[in-house]
Amino acid sequence: MASSYVSEHSVEFVLVPQFAGILSVGYETVVPIYFWHSREGGNISKECFRNREVRIVVLYPRRPKVINAYQPKIEVKFNEVLFERSRQFKEKGISVFAGVPLASSLDDFTVTTKCAWFKIHPNGSEEIIELSCEVPTPIFSQNVKQVGQKEILSIIDDNSLRLSWPKAIEYLRELRSRSSFIRSWSFMGDTYKPIYFLLPV
Repeated sequence: MASSYVSEHSVEFVLVPQFAGILSVGYETVVPIYFWHSREGGNISKECFRNREVRIVVLYPRRPKVINAYQPKIEVKFNEVLFERSRQFKEKGISVFAGVPLASSLDDFTVTTKCAWFKIHPNGSEEIIELSCEVPTPIFSQNVKQVGQKEILSIIDDNSLRLSWPKAIEYLRELRSRSSFIRSWSFMGDTYKPIYFLLPV
């Protein structure tokens, strides 16, 4: 059975600069945050982005899973909770993606490691996908869609609403509260904590 050799927090260090680089092709300012209601949603933060709207993009870090180090392929799991969260974000006009580094060992896990990006469909179901670390292979899934830079930017342009920052904070607080509710009834719990990217427009 495949298992992870890195935590999702470690995965963030690889994904965030690369995904921010993709977003910066289409947006002059890219602000990555971990949303905390008393910090990014606090009184000082509320004064920011005056007279500017923002688009919000969500990125879920996924861990590469392997049976043995240095194997040519990895597995990535998309759990049921991710699809439920994607549905909730879609209701608010927020696009949801996931990313995974294509590395099967810790010494190949670097800030320049190639990553695979996915759009998470709101009505998907749990699935494990196998990915090659070297040779790009097509992914056939009704639950997630592998996407590249141009498609990521197109999805954001077409599906992400422009929100005032106070309204964006309101949505993020509401969604965080829903997350706490999910943890209270779900056996697995809402253990997936996304990275948010604010795109002022």
